[in-house]
Amino acid sequence: MEVVPWQLPISLGLFTMVVNPILIKRATGLPSRTRRMVWMFGFAACYAVLFAWIVGAPIVGTWTLAIGAIGFVNSLGAYCQWRAVDISVSRTYLFTQADDFIAMALGYFVLHEYAHLADSALLATGVAVAIAGGTAISVARYRGADGVAVPAATFPWKQLALWIAGYSVIWGFGHFAMRVFALEGVSVPSFVAAWYLGSYVGALSIRFLLGRAEAGAPLDARGIRGMLLLASTIAIALFMWTWSQSLAPITVVQPIKQVAEMVIPTMVGLIVFKEAQGLGRGVYARFAIGIAGCAIIFIVF
Repeated sequence: MEVVPWQLPISLGLFTMVVNPILIKRATGLPSRTRRMVWMFGFAACYAVLFAWIVGAPIVGTWTLAIGAIGFVNSLGAYCQWRAVDISVSRTYLFTQADDFIAMALGYFVLHEYAHLADSALLATGVAVAIAGGTAISVARYRGADGVAVPAATFPWKQLALWIAGYSVIWGFGHFAMRVFALEGVSVPSFVAAWYLGSYVGALSIRFLLGRAEAGAPLDARGIRGMLLLASTIAIALFMWTWSQSLAPITVVQPIKQVAEMVIPTMVGLIVFKEAQGLGRGVYARFAIGIAGCAIIFIVF
């Protein structure tokens, strides 16, 4: 994996952003939410453990409990995301920035990744443009055509914000952990296996704590197949993002992820689920700014 350019796994990870919002949105709109999460993380754990076994990566090590604990908390983040996506796909992903900022800040200050930006003015420019474009997208989308914030009475902004905040904090530290364990020499298959084993245990705990109302009725064959498919896409996504974190600094990877997870799922929400009539030229211009910053990062680093 060392000889693979970091742009490859992150590019493959971007493709999962097209499919995942559709599958997650459909799952969140169905009954038996926590039961579906258990199936999803159970299948993802099976995928991860099987792949680690095939490639000969260790599944148990001194790091297993620590990564498993992070995965355990990740299941709570996933539940928060499902609740947010159930409200709105496009708005959820447009305001999903805190996790990226948390991860970047930790990488910048704790891992001293500011050195990468200090050594290249063009790379620093690309990161700044990507972050600025992503932030501008959120601000523009929150405001109506006349520049006035959308009234809370017409949309549950506070409820959405709480769910987004919940998973943003959890995932911000999770992305940071990917880089930390990569630097410690933990292989990507090993990390993903331990992560999803912990997530599966966490999903079982959430199902138990939230009771029968959230668990709902047992899934039929179609429902199980849906979770099997969703598990495959989230497992691929985690593998690719973890792989990219092992090859490039957080301050390089996260700005690209920040822009991508707003632009791609937002367009999916607008086009597939008809959650709005359109974004307007101003937002599309901001999309272009964010994408331009990502292009600079891709080329320079």
